[in-house]
Amino acid sequence: MGEIGCKSLGVSRAPLLIGPSRKRFLEEICGRASAVERDPGTVAAVTCAVLGGSNIIRVYNVGDNADVVKRCHAMFDRVGRS
Repeated sequence: MGEIGCKSLGVSRAPLLIGPSRKRFLEEICGRASAVERDPGTVAAVTCAVLGGSNIIRVYNVGDNADVVKRCHAMFDRVGRS
């Protein structure tokens, strides 16, 4: 998302939902035809989304993605952002 989009979403304080789990764009980026093989790409997309301000995540593989969200928040807390 461009800088203007980030500022607009930040100003609105609206919740931002992302649901990248196993989507076709991950097949195109990662070169994985099978949906299950796209889980690492989903984790990467979730990481980018959380770092970009998403606060609602929808995924199939909850365990791995919950871990990455917790770690993103721990990093935010460590540097004084949340």
